[in-house]
Amino acid sequence: MRIPLRLALLPPADAIAPYLAEIDRNRWYSNQGPLLRSLEARMAERFGVETEAVTITANATAGLTAVLRAFDRQEGRACVMPALTFTASPLAARAAGMRPAFADVDPKTLMLTPESVATLIESLGGPSEIGAVMPVSLYGAPLDVAAWEAFHTRTGIPVVIDAAWCFDHIEICDLPCVISFHATKAFGAGEGGMVISRNPTLGDRVLRGATTFGLSAQRQSIIAGSNGKMSEYGAAVGHAALDIWPQRRPAILQVARAYADALADVPGVHIANDVDGSWAPGTILVRFDEAKSDYISSVMTQRGIETRHWWGNLCTDHPAHADSTVGDLTVSRDVVHRLINLPFFDDLETDEINEVVSLIRELSGPKYASSEINPGATN
Repeated sequence: MRIPLRLALLPPADAIAPYLAEIDRNRWYSNQGPLLRSLEARMAERFGVETEAVTITANATAGLTAVLRAFDRQEGRACVMPALTFTASPLAARAAGMRPAFADVDPKTLMLTPESVATLIESLGGPSEIGAVMPVSLYGAPLDVAAWEAFHTRTGIPVVIDAAWCFDHIEICDLPCVISFHATKAFGAGEGGMVISRNPTLGDRVLRGATTFGLSAQRQSIIAGSNGKMSEYGAAVGHAALDIWPQRRPAILQVARAYADALADVPGVHIANDVDGSWAPGTILVRFDEAKSDYISSVMTQRGIETRHWWGNLCTDHPAHADSTVGDLTVSRDVVHRLINLPFFDDLETDEINEVVSLIRELSGPKYASSEINPGATN
């Protein structure tokens, strides 16, 4: 592809080298080593929480699983989440012994709301049958954290926020939020994740147990934990990534602003994940008024521009989730044919952005307005 979807950028070798040397001196390679602990302390300082409220994990899926296990709900209960999410969300619920239950999204934000969960809860038999609710940020888009805190207070149902793309844009609260450090994200360490909240008890007492075989200080498995630890080598990359973040972030913001400006007057096209240049995203997700994303994506591929609907189809379309409980998904089934992730990376040139947007403008214009161009889609 002349213009690829994503060119990940991790810290260069010379930025990581001092931390690797520290590992050699310490001869401590995993199991909550000093680099991991100091990375948790740095993240806590950055987000303004106590160090005990941060748990860094091998990846974000392990973090979601750990939180769900830490809730200590009965196995077999439902974990309610949007059908419009990456398959990792329901897989984390399954790993924690819960069964996914898929609800519809809000037609404007394309994210789960307490109101969209309410009907599904009733059909599942009431709050006592719900193990947890997992709202998912749409590729980093800000979600209504206060509404979910109120939902938790009102219902008593645990809530974990899948904030995988939200490193630079998340409101930290008493609810656990899980952020990804995957290479595709704005802040990447290759692999890794972080569970963060304002609740140090959740982080210190339970989550470490959920990522270290459920072991207590007495070396007994007190919960059905797993191995979700980040090694010292992963922590070394994380430290180096945090070191260079002040230099990387302005470049990402510049690309985000250029896209926001270029797409602002394209008719029938909207930035779905609310990228406006004020926070650093890992991708640009556009939403078309018409259900023709497959056609547009195929034409852009022919022109050497890589696009993707990163999450793919709805989770209900994955064979692994065929046995899940499914609510009314009217909005989700319609919008999934209207979404495309555009090329996005730190050093994407302005003329490349303009080329991408110019082609989108052409393909979304009146000449291509007929649904005949995409007979497989439904409007």
